[in-house]
Amino acid sequence: MKKILAILICLLITQVCFGISETKKISLESAIQLALKGNPQKKMAELDTLMAKKDVKIAGQLQNPSLQFFQNFGRAGAGNPQQIGLSYGTEFLRPFKKKKAAKLMVEVAENNKAFYENELRFKVKNAYFNLLESKTNLEIAQSQKDLFKQIYDNAQKEANAGRIPKTDVVLAKIEYNRSIMDYNEAKTELISTRNKFNAVINSSELEFDTVQDKLNEDYATLLTIKPTEKNLNFEEIKNYVCEHRFDLISAKKEVENKKAELAVAKSLLIPDLEIQGGWSYQTPSVSESSTFENGAYLAASLINIPVVYQFKPEIEKAKYEIEKAELKYQDLMIDVTRNIIDAWENYSVARDNLNFYNKELLKNSEELLDTSYKSLKKKEISMTEFLMMRKIYLELMFGYSNALKSYYITYAELLKEMNIADIKDIKPEKI
Repeated sequence: MKKILAILICLLITQVCFGISETKKISLESAIQLALKGNPQKKMAELDTLMAKKDVKIAGQLQNPSLQFFQNFGRAGAGNPQQIGLSYGTEFLRPFKKKKAAKLMVEVAENNKAFYENELRFKVKNAYFNLLESKTNLEIAQSQKDLFKQIYDNAQKEANAGRIPKTDVVLAKIEYNRSIMDYNEAKTELISTRNKFNAVINSSELEFDTVQDKLNEDYATLLTIKPTEKNLNFEEIKNYVCEHRFDLISAKKEVENKKAELAVAKSLLIPDLEIQGGWSYQTPSVSESSTFENGAYLAASLINIPVVYQFKPEIEKAKYEIEKAELKYQDLMIDVTRNIIDAWENYSVARDNLNFYNKELLKNSEELLDTSYKSLKKKEISMTEFLMMRKIYLELMFGYSNALKSYYITYAELLKEMNIADIKDIKPEKI
């Protein structure tokens, strides 16, 4: 009895710990803002920026002085003063060069943060659109299940009355059972895509869902332009990307940073200066006048003179770092160029396909199902012929759902490759 009670308590605790207490509908824009607000990776990117700013202060810091005390003992102090003072070492120009290099890394960190935010924005859109497609497919599967339940019931009545053969009943039953399986698969897929959506927006306490019940043509709400708009020009997009894409800017800044670090390495050839100064005195017992005498002292010295070691490894390494950063930029530029071409081509194809569906196929598919169902009821076509038409209809409907999702995703991917949230960011006067 105690074991059973313990198991029940564990089950209750598990439900409390892992159960979702509330389901809330959320718009695409709100989902993006929620993801940007609470994502740990974004917060780490913000910390990188803050740390880079601290590196600027560290690079420009001044050295602390040293306290010196000089005391003679015994006859060694006869005629020699005692001293107490400070020494301070300084680097010629090197702190300014270090600070310049560190400031460039702040810009790199800020662009990396903006680049990650842009990537996260696309991930949220992608998950949102996949969830909407799953809801759409479930609605199609539900309507087909209801339709075939009605067809199966009518087929049984018609067969009992001797108006249709028993084979039609068998066919109707098979298709009805298959529609149940399709419906169950669609429900499973919906659960999976909803979980993935909540994972992307970093939700653990609430179960978020889309505002829309299915994937539709509400382009403005889903942050997408209409597929009939022809206001995008590839050359303008390509030129914009080359100048404004965050990772390209970071790569350029890294090249500048490596050049600044080379200047820092070369500055090691300049000796450092150390200045000393303070107060000196002689007590009556050691002074020639037998009285207390005091004054000041000042000294200067060059230290770390590059005679034995001339810092050649540091300078050569800094040159290699520049070459490596330049190669990284060139390689990134090739990848970015290919990616923007692919994104543009994918968007163009998805746009044309969706327009064709809207213009021709969608209307034809609805007409096909309606006409074939009426013909089946009038016994103008057989069950086999109807099922063939129904298969064509389903292919068209699922194809349309996929074409609509592909258009939304390829447009979002195009914006991602451009590193912008809205196409108006590059062409406000034409949209």
